[in-house]
Amino acid sequence: FFAFKKYYAKEQHNMHSLKKKLRGTKGSLASLAKRRRQLLSKTIRRQDSGTPPPELQPIVDPKLNFATPSTLFESLIAPLSVASFFEDYWEQKPLVVKSAVTPSRASDLFSFDDLRRWVWRTKGLSFGRHVNVCRYVDGKRESLNEDDVGRGGGGKLTSEKLERLWREKRATFQVHQPQHSKDILWRILGHLESYFGCLVGSNIYMTPAGSQGLAPHYDDVEVFIIQLEGSKRWRLYANAQSLPQDYSRDFSQEEIGEPTHDIVLETGDLMYFPRGTIHQAYTAPDGSHSTHITISTYQHNAWGDLLRVMVQDGLRQAMDKEVAFRRGIPCNLLGLPGGFHLKVGGATDEMGGASDKVVDLSTVRAHAIELIDKLTDFLQERASVQTYSMDFIASRLPPYGYSKESTLQGPMPSLKNTVVLCWPDHTYLLEGCDEEDQRWTFVYHSLNNPRDTHMMTSAHGQECKPSGVKFPMHFGVALKELFSSPGRCIQASKLAASNDEDRQCILTTLWAEGLIRVAL
Repeated sequence: FFAFKKYYAKEQHNMHSLKKKLRGTKGSLASLAKRRRQLLSKTIRRQDSGTPPPELQPIVDPKLNFATPSTLFESLIAPLSVASFFEDYWEQKPLVVKSAVTPSRASDLFSFDDLRRWVWRTKGLSFGRHVNVCRYVDGKRESLNEDDVGRGGGGKLTSEKLERLWREKRATFQVHQPQHSKDILWRILGHLESYFGCLVGSNIYMTPAGSQGLAPHYDDVEVFIIQLEGSKRWRLYANAQSLPQDYSRDFSQEEIGEPTHDIVLETGDLMYFPRGTIHQAYTAPDGSHSTHITISTYQHNAWGDLLRVMVQDGLRQAMDKEVAFRRGIPCNLLGLPGGFHLKVGGATDEMGGASDKVVDLSTVRAHAIELIDKLTDFLQERASVQTYSMDFIASRLPPYGYSKESTLQGPMPSLKNTVVLCWPDHTYLLEGCDEEDQRWTFVYHSLNNPRDTHMMTSAHGQECKPSGVKFPMHFGVALKELFSSPGRCIQASKLAASNDEDRQCILTTLWAEGLIRVAL
């Protein structure tokens, strides 16, 4: 409405200017009407020439409850309960929720016009990094990315290429991580990351009528699909592998057999299926184009991934503290397949001095199991979970609506104020050691995380490290008081610190990081 009102005011101004020019001239009402028709057709001509239509501020779908991360997820799968979803469907079988999003509001999440605007605004999206263009014809997937850097094209999808590939090649556009540019998706994915406690990414797929973009395949992520424009027919097949750790190659139609599910998603519908589900999708030839979003999560977030970290951390501790883990393995272990000449014990051996004993593989296995059993004494699940979570904290989306320009949250708090935690879903309190092995209480957060590289490799290939500050260990009780009461106002003078100087230090440091503010 406001975009139209602004446009109408501009048109009135143009008309007023034109009338002034026509006064005292031979201008006629006919020429004035002609000029008016030209102005009113401006948007259509702009779109035909590659210029996108004006962007309207969407009204938030009332079906989506953004009160908390939990309420958002509940609203997406309603009327099914969260308990039923995780008990009956999660990592097990597909689910379809009809009109999970209000159909008339679904395209607010992303539309073909959004892609036009994004391409126009950025003067082209990089093939491969920001967008893939492809089609699936006669059982083969064909890439239509135009790597024309040498011909001056810059290897980018421009407005001209977008319209040409869409019309002439009937290509599918796979837009990577649209939450970089679309605020409503930033908000949705940020809430889902807080809900699942791991990274959540997204791709947009736009396919003309009567076309298919991708070959049959399976993914290594849990998949939530929302149909945003038009409709699409999905065929799901039996899992080639249950809950795989890697995505698959393309399959031929002969390899996958008959579908287990044949589903048509209409605008606003949601579908979930677990990783490992072979799938393919296409649009009907007699319909309109299709746009859907794939929201993906739980990549490399299995028990085995956590155990890899726990065992590595535990083994590091065990080798430092227990001599049994530092003893040498049998001599020439690989060179003696028929037996192993193992020197057991030594001067302190319980059997009384050094001895030689020929052992086989079963003895090596038994000794390894004995060490593994001892290793469990060194597993530190709390510290390992913290280590495992570091990449998530450093790589997740920043809080919705946050900008670095507004880091300081209002006036600096004093002991006279009550304070409240600003971004509880994006702030983490951990205890650990620094590089010098000194113990500290750490406050990590995602406020400084870049939105425009979310779910993409760092431009410089550097390992992501979370932002944060560290406090002496004796500040921990006061910090836990703050962090255990998200949304609750706390009287600064009553923080459980040793003295007022420590209290003010906590307040000033967290305020400077943008993590607390004075309560209104």
